[in-house]
Amino acid sequence: RPPRSTLFPYTTLFRSILQFEPRSAEVHFALAQVEGLSGSPTKEQMELNETIRLNPAMLPARISLARKCIAAGQYRSAVGLLDEAPGSQRNSTGVVVERTWALLLGGKSQEARPRVNELLKTARLPETVLQDGFLKVKEMDFAGALADAKELLKQDPGNVRAARLLIEAYRGQKHAGEAAAEIRRNCSRPCFCGISGMPFDFAGQISPNRLT
Repeated sequence: RPPRSTLFPYTTLFRSILQFEPRSAEVHFALAQVEGLSGSPTKEQMELNETIRLNPAMLPARISLARKCIAAGQYRSAVGLLDEAPGSQRNSTGVVVERTWALLLGGKSQEARPRVNELLKTARLPETVLQDGFLKVKEMDFAGALADAKELLKQDPGNVRAARLLIEAYRGQKHAGEAAAEIRRNCSRPCFCGISGMPFDFAGQISPNRLT
């Protein structure tokens, strides 16, 4: 995260623009992003809400706000927010993926499963494969979850959430000891050696682009 002092000029600039263009959704969204980088989540959320109020079709703002809800454990709010997207956007990959996380983490796996299956038929996006693995752990299909984890780690050995999935799959098979050896062989980050003590947070944001 950049120092706040380097972001202050941008905050001042965008707020100055809003004095003359208070209904500019684009400027509100830009300010939300700066507030997020500045470590001001409340202000960030306020600006995201204002962005969507002014322009309900601004999908990046809606998805960003949904992720904030998911991170805060407000899964029902996230689903509702995504369901309020314009009709042409509701079946977009971004909306479906985030809505699926909200359903999964909110305990509605049975509702999420058909959408995951549908997306997998179209393309095996890393985020969707991860969701499939999450569901397979819930469904006690640990072999299938392990296959998903290995597929993701083959594509990206630095995928922290895939490494967590790998550990849960091995645990389910009563082979937890094999997880550490697998990670040492195949993962690019040495810190993975101690990952077994980390929370199993599949939907956690590892990078600004959740598909990596």
